[in-house]
Amino acid sequence: MTYFTKQWTEELTLPDGTIAVCAQDVDRYLRANNLSSAGDYSDAYRRAVKFNREQALRKDFFAEFINNYKRRIWNATNNQRASRTGVRKA
Repeated sequence: MTYFTKQWTEELTLPDGTIAVCAQDVDRYLRANNLSSAGDYSDAYRRAVKFNREQALRKDFFAEFINNYKRRIWNATNNQRASRTGVRKA
């Protein structure tokens, strides 16, 4: 963003304790914390947020699928070993 303003006459304390003296400082804080100003809720921004959420959800589902798959293989292998040695699991 481009601002044509000077530094503010009063400082602003941000939630993380830093002090903002201009709009660029506030923008830096918002970007660093994955936030957006109220005026920036355009359709493109909302689509990007939705896409990022869906991607994170897909990654979580895939990781869960892989863990379940590995667990099934592990359990099948252990059951085969137990049946060969004559030891039964409860």
